[in-house]
Amino acid sequence: MSTIIKKTISDQIYETLKKDIITHKIPSGAKVVNRDLQNVFGVSSTPIRDSLNRLYQDGLLEQITNAGAKVKIITLKDALEINQICCMLDTSAVFLMMKKEIRPEAISNISNYIENQINALNNNEPDAYIHFDDLFHRTLFIECGNSRMLEMYDKNRALYDMLVTTYHNQGIKRRAFEEHIQVLEAIKKSDAEKAIQHLKIHYAHAEDSFNEIF
Repeated sequence: MSTIIKKTISDQIYETLKKDIITHKIPSGAKVVNRDLQNVFGVSSTPIRDSLNRLYQDGLLEQITNAGAKVKIITLKDALEINQICCMLDTSAVFLMMKKEIRPEAISNISNYIENQINALNNNEPDAYIHFDDLFHRTLFIECGNSRMLEMYDKNRALYDMLVTTYHNQGIKRRAFEEHIQVLEAIKKSDAEKAIQHLKIHYAHAEDSFNEIF
């Protein structure tokens, strides 16, 4: 029987604000005011402060005070550093994952995420694209078995999702999807070196894109 996980009010507010920041419904540089959020969500200040503190830990907010905070404005330096961290983490996760037998369920899950990702791209569903892109990468960390690396991934992924939403056009997203397929094919063949190589290329292309756009 599946476990039912009840989300707290703080969790729900956190997830709503996180999605709104990543998708730029709350734009970069905007001020989020504690009292205004209390009115929007109909809650006391406590769950609002808890949510803002978590978003601050994610790197999505800066200049946090008791009154509120400011949505982070990502610079080129930020983008390149986040991209480098994600590359190092992903390649390390694949290295560890492929030192042991890969579960068939993992291959199946990754394949499904890639299929759903291209469907989201073709149907112009950016939120779904981000969701399945995240699941693709997150599965690498789940399968590598290193919980601390997964925590590091989660910490940096919100900012990376913000970058993808802002700066990746349809062409860049399609290329990323094709690179995901190459990574998967290498994993299927138990070729760790090739999978890592494709991931490095994947993030090198992302770096080129950031350098061109910023």
